[in-house]
Amino acid sequence: MNTPALTITQASCADDYDPNSMPVAKARAFIHQFLAPIESTARVPIRSALGRVLAEDVLTPVDVPAHRNSAMDGWAMRGADLNADAEATLQEIGASFAGRPFGGSVAAGQCVRIMTGGVVPEGADTVVMQERAKANGKSVTFAAGQKTGQNVREAGEDLKKGSVALKKGRIVRPAELGLIASLGISGDKPVFVTREAAQDVSFKVLPETVLTAGARYARYYGGTDAWSWSAGASQYFKGGMIAYRFTSYDIEHLGHSVGHLGSFKLNDRGGSSQLWVGHGTSIHDAEFLPVPQRGTYTSAELKRSQKLTPDIALNVGLRRSWYDTPEANYHGTGIHLGLTFGFQPRSTPIDEARNPSEGRSQSGSR
Repeated sequence: MNTPALTITQASCADDYDPNSMPVAKARAFIHQFLAPIESTARVPIRSALGRVLAEDVLTPVDVPAHRNSAMDGWAMRGADLNADAEATLQEIGASFAGRPFGGSVAAGQCVRIMTGGVVPEGADTVVMQERAKANGKSVTFAAGQKTGQNVREAGEDLKKGSVALKKGRIVRPAELGLIASLGISGDKPVFVTREAAQDVSFKVLPETVLTAGARYARYYGGTDAWSWSAGASQYFKGGMIAYRFTSYDIEHLGHSVGHLGSFKLNDRGGSSQLWVGHGTSIHDAEFLPVPQRGTYTSAELKRSQKLTPDIALNVGLRRSWYDTPEANYHGTGIHLGLTFGFQPRSTPIDEARNPSEGRSQSGSR
C-alpha cells in the first residue's frame, strides 16, 4: 500500500501560524500600557532578600578573582622559557596552593608547582597543566607546543572592582544570594515593595503635650506580609523635651516583636544635646534553624548639635548597640559627624508690596 504524498493543505505543526498576528515586541508594549511600575522600596537583611527584586544595582567591592591565579593543576613559569617545537626542562623552586601562595619570584629556567586557584607567583605568566609535564625530582620537563599566558586567570577577569555584579530589577534567587555573600557584602539591601500603606497622626492634647499614633502595612515579593503600629507621647518644657514611643511588629511566618524608644533633649545657648535609648525584641530565621529565633536589642545614642553660625550647626553623635540572639551576641559602636544648614527667608520689596499692612507696621515702629 502506497502512502499518499503530503500536500501543503494537510495538517502540520504550522497550522496555528497567522501572518497577521501581533509581533511579540508589540504585544509586550501593549501589555506594558496596563502595568503600573512599583516604586516603593524597603531595606532588608541579605538573608531575607531571597525571592525579592533588587531596587538598585549591586556593585562588587573587590576584584573577582582577587588575584591572578591558575586555572589548572600544574606548574607556573615564564612563557619565554618554553619552546614551541621542542621540550623544555625547568627547575622547580617551590609551590603555590589556593590560600597559601609562593612567597618568592620565578626567574629564568625556574618553575613553581601550582594548584587550581593558586596565586601565580611574581615573574611567571604561564601555567602548564600537569598532564603535559613529567617530573623527575625537582627537574620538570614540559611538552612542546605550549603558549605564553595559557591557563592563567587575571585578577578581575570575572568582575572588576566597582562594576555591576547584579542589576536593578534582578530577582534574588539562590544563585544571586550566593554571589552577594561571596563578594563579602553585608548589611541591608534595598528591594522593591509590592504593596505598602502607612498613616501617622498627631494630637495636641495640652499646650505642651503631643500624642502620636501610626500604622503601616507592606507586602514584599515572595508574598511576605508585615504589619506594625506605634503610639507615643512628647512633653515639651522650657529648654527641652522628653518623648517615648512604643512600636509593635508582626511579620508573616516569623512572629511578633516590640520596640521601645525614649528620648530626652536639652537646649542651651550654643545648641542642644539629646539622648536616645532603645530596647526591644526581634525575630529571625535561617536555613540551619528549625524554628524562628527570638533575640533582644538595646541601643543608646548621644548627640550634640553645636551652632557654628546662626544658620550652620555641627552635629556629633556616639552610638552603642547590643544585639543578643541564642546563637551569638553582636555589639557595635558608631560615631558620626555632620553639618546642618538652615536657611531663613528674608523680606524683599516685593514681599512688602504684597503685604502693605505689614509694611506700615514696620515703618510705624521705627
